[in-house]
Amino acid sequence: MHMKKREIKAVAKRKLRILAFSDLHGSEAALKTLAKKAKKADVVVCAGDFTVFEHNILRIMRKLDALGKPVMLVHGNHEDAMLAAEICGKLKNVRFVHRKIYSNNQFPEYVFVGHGGEGFDTA
Repeated sequence: MHMKKREIKAVAKRKLRILAFSDLHGSEAALKTLAKKAKKADVVVCAGDFTVFEHNILRIMRKLDALGKPVMLVHGNHEDAMLAAEICGKLKNVRFVHRKIYSNNQFPEYVFVGHGGEGFDTA
């Protein structure tokens, strides 16, 4: 892809502070740490395995929603994609981005692409 210098400078002017995590596995201590660190982030990215086989999935996802930041989430091998997507649909800040491309008006120059689950299957 070819970009002109002025286009590159326009993109580089804005920095997005991303807090990314995975393998939370429902840890209350990790959730508290995440909440503290999220205060300095523009967006939070969850790369899956935020529960232990969906135990307390609703409570954990509500806590992610309560961060008050856009949260891009994919499921891990501990979560079911359909359940995670359903819950995300009921939350204000958490977006299920598995097999999706997502952008946001708050940071239009950035795009998120998600793929969760047990690896890169083609089903």
